[in-house]
Amino acid sequence: MGAAPRRDFFSGAEVKVKFESLADFLAMGGHGLYVWLAYGIALVILVLNVLQPLRMTRQFFTEQSRRLRREKKLS
Repeated sequence: MGAAPRRDFFSGAEVKVKFESLADFLAMGGHGLYVWLAYGIALVILVLNVLQPLRMTRQFFTEQSRRLRREKKLS
């Protein structure tokens, strides 16, 4: 008595499992290193694309605040 076949939630079609275990999934048929490095690099780039503008904005406002304090002190 085997396990019931997996079914797609929306269509009800049978889903075939491509990997037998988590280790097989992570190995990606021998291409795991390349695949996961590519995902990692893409994730780093996406995170930097979010954080860099935030950092630059904070730096801009800090510099403007210093400039205004300096001008107020001189006047």
